[in-house]
Amino acid sequence: MNDLIQLGPITIFIPSALTFCLPILTYFWTYLFCNRYNDEHSSTLPGKWFEAWLIVYAIWKFSYILIHPVKAIENPLTILYFSGGTIGLILGLIVGLLYFFIYTKRKGIQMEFVLSVLLSSAFFYSALYSFQYAFFYDMSQWRILFTQGVYFLIFATLLYNKQWSSNLGSQLRISFWYLVGYICFQLWLHDIKNQSLFVWGAFGIALVITIKDIKDGGPT
Repeated sequence: MNDLIQLGPITIFIPSALTFCLPILTYFWTYLFCNRYNDEHSSTLPGKWFEAWLIVYAIWKFSYILIHPVKAIENPLTILYFSGGTIGLILGLIVGLLYFFIYTKRKGIQMEFVLSVLLSSAFFYSALYSFQYAFFYDMSQWRILFTQGVYFLIFATLLYNKQWSSNLGSQLRISFWYLVGYICFQLWLHDIKNQSLFVWGAFGIALVITIKDIKDGGPT
């Protein structure tokens, strides 16, 4: 296959290798975002975001050893191809976010600015991931995935506008917009048929707030 590279006993899947390009591009986006606000920590905050991402990825990847210790011991190379799944991702996000928030708290950085950075970088990263998945993993539904990427990119761009990320209320509402769009696209992709009532409840609340914001002209 053209999307595989063989290095001795190790087979590298090129799209998976390209995954490491996503946080690098997001790092530059975060750098531009911080400079947009002329924050005194704009030179260091993008680096801390990148370090937090590395923590999330490392825990997500190597938590496979904790979840499947026998398989990892019997065949250590499985670590290269498998991960800790949802449990590992949640654990990684908790630790990565704690690392980022502890740093910003020690430096006295305003919470509104910190959340703006996290939200904008999350939207931008989600957009890149959607584009990658559209063109390397699921070509049969690339139009839906590409549209999803554009949707996320729009919100990353909106957060670049100071008016849209000036306070916690606006950031929360934009997060609701993100949730509405994400669930709609997942419904479109037919892989969210059996979600819990909690998810549907959150979707309903987010949809109501989204409609209200559209009617009022957007978050303020």
